[in-house]
Amino acid sequence: MTGDTVNVAFRLEPLTKIFPYPIIVSEETVRLVRARYPFALIGTVGLTGRSKPVTVYGLKPAGTRSRPSPRPHPHVPVARQ
Repeated sequence: MTGDTVNVAFRLEPLTKIFPYPIIVSEETVRLVRARYPFALIGTVGLTGRSKPVTVYGLKPAGTRSRPSPRPHPHVPVARQ
């Protein structure tokens, strides 16, 4: 399982250059830490090695509410190599 987690994190890192969030994580991470950190829903992305799109979130700046933003971005395909 650790291999899959590292692979997903590796595939999500380039999204920090597309979206205005320095940290982007998957839904699984948000479930584990949502009570402690505020996240904004970005949308779903296709990742290499995954058959289904992954829902991703951006870490909001300190001092913002914990709920995800009400209007997520549309599905954003990530180039498969």
